[in-house]
Amino acid sequence: MRPALTAISLCLFVACATTKKGDVELLRPTLDAFHSRMRWKDFAQIPSQLVFEKREAFVTASNKRDDEKNLFVTDYQLEACDVKPDDQTIAICMSKVSWYRLPSVATKTVVVATTLKWQGGQWLIDRQSDGPFAEELSLSAPAPAPAPAPAQKSTP
Repeated sequence: MRPALTAISLCLFVACATTKKGDVELLRPTLDAFHSRMRWKDFAQIPSQLVFEKREAFVTASNKRDDEKNLFVTDYQLEACDVKPDDQTIAICMSKVSWYRLPSVATKTVVVATTLKWQGGQWLIDRQSDGPFAEELSLSAPAPAPAPAPAQKSTP
């Protein structure tokens, strides 16, 4: 009886370990940490919360704009987080973010949709629809360059 129980337990453990879904309990703390780092200008830590392929663009853009000196996130409020039912490794969270970037002093308050991906046992920021990092974390990828038209042969 004991070997059978051990075998069943092992099968359940393996099945649970290979399930591809993110830990929903970590969504809000992840996004809260991201927004908090924006607000308190902890730009050195933000790239570690981004998907790998967005990190370099984020650092380059942030340094170019001198965000450490010029960006001010005055407030943020997490609204809701939902995991996609068909792919539980992708979540979309809504937040309200108030910010301005010098030389402007006009505060913008926008609703930001943040897409997170479950990778390596953690939620990572993939995209944002608006806000101070919308360009480098844009929801829309740049359009690929159009393919050149095929050369036409002229017949005599």
